[in-house]
Amino acid sequence: MYDSCPDPKLSERPGFRLYRLSQTVRASYATHLAPLGLGPVEAWILMLMRDGAARQPGELAKALGMDPGGVTRMIKRMAASGLVRRSRRGDDLRSVHLEMAPKAQDLTLKIAAAVERAEREFVEGMAFQDATLLDRLLSERLERTARP
Repeated sequence: MYDSCPDPKLSERPGFRLYRLSQTVRASYATHLAPLGLGPVEAWILMLMRDGAARQPGELAKALGMDPGGVTRMIKRMAASGLVRRSRRGDDLRSVHLEMAPKAQDLTLKIAAAVERAEREFVEGMAFQDATLLDRLLSERLERTARP
C-alpha cells in the first residue's frame, strides 16, 4: 500500500480512516442509546456483563481497551444509578465482583435493539459480503493487536 506513496496524506492512512470511522460509529451508538439514558460505554459494559465476558472492572477495562481507572469511575456511577451491583469476593478487599441489577437486565434487550439499529445504519448500502468481510477483517485485526 505504501510502496507507491512513501508519505501519504493523513486522510489516506488506514489508521486515520479507522479513527474517523470510529467517531462516526460511536456517535451513531450514542444517538440510538440516548433514549435509554445511556452512553455507549455504559451500554457496552452492561452487554459485556450480560454476555459473561467480564465480571470485574479490570476485565471490563481490558475488553473495552480503556484505562481501568476510567472504567472504575463509570462503574461507580452505574452502581449509584442502580444498574450495577458491586461486591467483594473472598479476603482480597481490592477484588470487586460485578453483577447487573435487575433494572439493567431488563434494559439489555433495549440496548441490543439500539445496537442493532446503529449497526444496520453503519452497513447500510454495503453488500452483505462486504459487510461480512469488513467484520472478519476487523475481528482479525483486533485479535492480532490484542496479543501481548
